[in-house]
Amino acid sequence: MTRNLHNLLPLVLFASVASAQLTLTGAGYSNPTPVALAPGQVTTLFVSGLSLRFPSPVFASSTPLPTSLGGISARFQQGANTYPFAIFSIRQTPTCTTGTTNECFSTAITVQVPFYDATMNAPTLVISVNGADSQSMPVIGGIPHILTSCDSIFAAPSSTTSFGLPICLPLVTHASGALASVYSHGATSVQVSSGETIVVYATGMGSTTPPVPTGTVTPAPAPQVDFRLSNISFLISPNVGATYPWSQGCSSPCPPFTPPPGHPAASAWLVPGEVGLYQINITLPTYTAADLPTICGLAENGFSFGVYSNVTISFFGGGASLPVCISPQ
Repeated sequence: MTRNLHNLLPLVLFASVASAQLTLTGAGYSNPTPVALAPGQVTTLFVSGLSLRFPSPVFASSTPLPTSLGGISARFQQGANTYPFAIFSIRQTPTCTTGTTNECFSTAITVQVPFYDATMNAPTLVISVNGADSQSMPVIGGIPHILTSCDSIFAAPSSTTSFGLPICLPLVTHASGALASVYSHGATSVQVSSGETIVVYATGMGSTTPPVPTGTVTPAPAPQVDFRLSNISFLISPNVGATYPWSQGCSSPCPPFTPPPGHPAASAWLVPGEVGLYQINITLPTYTAADLPTICGLAENGFSFGVYSNVTISFFGGGASLPVCISPQ
């Protein structure tokens, strides 16, 4: 399964570089938190206040990806070590109703985060414009990110609702490569079968054996991920994150499922021919109808409610989760 990652935007970092004016960088109901970036992750840095102008997007023209593009570069400083970012592309968008000052443009820099030493203290980020450095900006270590169709892995979401809202489908496939995610009646569902092997696509899973340098196309055979996958777990829990929760036959809280020794059978690697794209293969536990007190159904009597997931797969020590709809044997 080949994906073009130069538009991938799974995370956002807001920063102001060489800015002399007030700029709005966000709104909401929570205090800002430090940005989390994982080794090897493909993400986008959003920067305001740049003196450079980009009337049209600028893309890297070859691989390995450059560490400087259009006069812009970024690096991590971690102790005495410096780790340059690889740059996929640069896009710029006006953000003011009037005015053309530096603060009126948001610059999106799509990068692969370098493979820094995650066992040391978190690095600091520096962005340079024509050799002039920004202030050092703190970041924290991140966890891997499970991709969805709304991560701009495509130029735009592949489909939208009747209201024009994007439909965000987790990038999960069957072993055949067919997409396991569907959309129905206002919610998405990952529909899989008991005991089958599914493929989950992610980014930011860190180093591999053998290692692949930052910004380099992954060679074949696929390098195995060094990240430990032993902490994947399963929880029988209807409609985690569903749009219209509805379930029967499961007490609250629902009982956890402890897989027998050897389950789940999971492995992960970088995808050959891509930059920064990881693949996780998971063999699901074998369930019977007695193991799953709630059976999925995407709609009831034509109304927009139903059971969209009955098992939640927990990844990376609980830092990420994937609700799925498993059909029992």
